Amino acid sequence: MADKIVILRAALLPQPFIDPSIQTEILNYINNYRTLHNAPNLVWDNTIDLFSQNWANYLLTNNLFQHSGSTLYGENLAYFNGYDIDALTLIKLAIDMWYNEIKLYDFSKPGFSQASGHFTCLVWKASTSCGIGYSYNATTKTVIVTMNTFPPGNVNGKFQENVLPPITTPPNIITPIPVILPPPSTPIIPSVVSSDIIEANNTHMSLIIGELYSLISNVTNNKPKHIIVANIKKIIVQLLNLEL
Repeated sequence: MADKIVILRAALLPQPFIDPSIQTEILNYINNYRTLHNAPNLVWDNTIDLFSQNWANYLLTNNLFQHSGSTLYGENLAYFNGYDIDALTLIKLAIDMWYNEIKLYDFSKPGFSQASGHFTCLVWKASTSCGIGYSYNATTKTVIVTMNTFPPGNVNGKFQENVLPPITTPPNIITPIPVILPPPSTPIIPSVVSSDIIEANNTHMSLIIGELYSLISNVTNNKPKHIIVANIKKIIVQLLNLEL
């Protein structure tokens, strides 16, 4: 049974629109790094993108800097202060910072590390889709960047086959300045998930999809109300069992 439900809220501040051309450039930027590690290209997913943007908005609106806690997606976060409202540049800087953790990853001893978890999430081979959130406060010049991936990376026991050594020398990345990290009371630790939770969630999602198809069929064919209600109850039970 899920013990946590994340409620996403809209931002109180207007946010810049990231149009499809910027999305494409961001995606290419991410995939250039993934190519260095023989990881397939990610594709942009609008559902994940909405989740990422909502979480970035929620963090900025509530002056927080923490993971969403969802196990459905992998998640990277970045925090900047002192920049103007340039979404593309700051998202690229966040991606550079995440990748730069490669310097702290030991390919001879594959596994999760808090020091390199953003890098391993970024290049995780089994991940296939992603979304990016960007939230900006023009008054404080504070920026939150979020990235979510699916299937999630940083799965214990799966690092060796999913985080491959670079095929060429990684680029020399300079960490952007100014970057003011959040106070020590709100540290960010890269997310790591259990393969058991992922398998359980996938099972629940399969059952939900099956019940949705059944529900649509029953409504279309004017089945009795008690049959339709039974479909809905089954869907609710499976939703409550998702580990969010």
